Amino acid sequence: MKNKKIYSLLVYILLVVMSVGTFMLTNGQGIRHSLAQVVTRPDSISIMGKVRDFRETNADFGSTPSGGFGQHFGIVTEELGNTGRPVFGGDIHRIVDPATNAAGATIAPSMANFARGLTNFEIVDGRVIIHEDFKATVEILGVDIKSGINLVPVTFVITTLGGGSNIQHEPFGPYDDPDSGNVNGVALTPYELPGLYPAGATITVAGKSWQGSNTMLEVDSDANSPQVLVLRNGDSVPDIQPFENQTSLADYISDYVNAATNIVTIAENQVFYLFELGTTNMNSNAADFQDLVVLVSLVTPASSASTTTTGCAPSDDLDAMIDPSASDAGIQSQDSFDMWFKDTLGVNMSRRLALDLQLQPDDTYIFDDTQDPLYSSRGGFFPVDDSGFGNETGSDHNQSFTYQFNASFNYIASDYPYLTVRSNADVWVYLNGVLVIDMGGVHQGELEQRIDLSRLCLTDGDGYEISFFYAQRNMTQSSLYFETNLVLIPSLVPVASLWYYD
Repeated sequence: MKNKKIYSLLVYILLVVMSVGTFMLTNGQGIRHSLAQVVTRPDSISIMGKVRDFRETNADFGSTPSGGFGQHFGIVTEELGNTGRPVFGGDIHRIVDPATNAAGATIAPSMANFARGLTNFEIVDGRVIIHEDFKATVEILGVDIKSGINLVPVTFVITTLGGGSNIQHEPFGPYDDPDSGNVNGVALTPYELPGLYPAGATITVAGKSWQGSNTMLEVDSDANSPQVLVLRNGDSVPDIQPFENQTSLADYISDYVNAATNIVTIAENQVFYLFELGTTNMNSNAADFQDLVVLVSLVTPASSASTTTTGCAPSDDLDAMIDPSASDAGIQSQDSFDMWFKDTLGVNMSRRLALDLQLQPDDTYIFDDTQDPLYSSRGGFFPVDDSGFGNETGSDHNQSFTYQFNASFNYIASDYPYLTVRSNADVWVYLNGVLVIDMGGVHQGELEQRIDLSRLCLTDGDGYEISFFYAQRNMTQSSLYFETNLVLIPSLVPVASLWYYD
């Protein structure tokens, strides 16, 4: 067959008019698009997108992933490329257990806002030895030493496995400057130490008190000093009275102690450092160990691949458990993936395709291939049957294809908007270019994910864009369920051809 492109100005104008006309206001219910405006909720919304058919011999379709079938993390990066298409990530791992929100709904791994407790560590002579890769946050719960004495903590010293280089952090001020580094009487916010540190590293904490420009006392937990106590969950709290009406140690850590048993009740991933920086006489009333009270929280990321937490999300999500072994997710290369959502002569054929969302009694919009008349008759989401490159050999269906669409919406916080997708295909959904649904991989069954838009720090009343990408690589089934309470506004698809092919 000769190469040809069907271009017709009349057809193009007609298709543009059709794409605009698909968002018609019919008899429906009132919704807010601003605090003062009420518009009609249409009975249906037709979102125009583009479907691309691929040859059944394409190695990315119908392939077996090296890491096994299932959901995969890291196929795409967490931001759209400047072309408006997903960017191949390459650091791919199979997900063993999915990320979930507090209600138990599955969410994208990159959307999980979690603090996974790291418990695999031990305390040896003032050193905390961590047996997993970790990140850490440090918080000063209390500083109370005599007036006129400056106190400067160097909060974290990390020694890598095998006695490697020491990494020193001074998040609350320079250690050797008694003025600009002074924390005595200063309110401090928790500090997340930058970087990911390797398993086997040790951490120690040091503090220094000053009188004028002269060092009074310097205490380092690395030296196994009696002037610093290192406690974890389940340890007994020392029964020590404060010196000269200062704030007591018990007051500083009261939120972390069982008052009835006097036992530390911090989380399993936390460590207390309690410093005495006013005297070296441990039998003195001045030895009250509340001169500097430090709480360190250790967390481990879900995988070596980077994850992003969302600032408006709750912190009680459960992050994904990810197989550390690398996988190719059944994708040959970055170059082959780049053609999934790009018209490429000889590789794919494309045409326009509408997704019709139907208004439900609960004011949600749903596309369900099991309920849609066309797709229910075909036994699944098979939009290119008997067309394009043709059905797969020995099959009634054309099963190797991708689909994408863009749509916009106005964010109304009081509507508690959400989006749920269920499919057995690779699905990625971006909101203003940020990944919010991530169901990549060749699945042996359906996956479902939900995104509550309240998690995303959006501005009430502002407009945003959804970019939806779907890739059907399963050679037996094809399914798609799309649900939202957003009123989506279709974006134009500037393609005039009914088919673009070679």
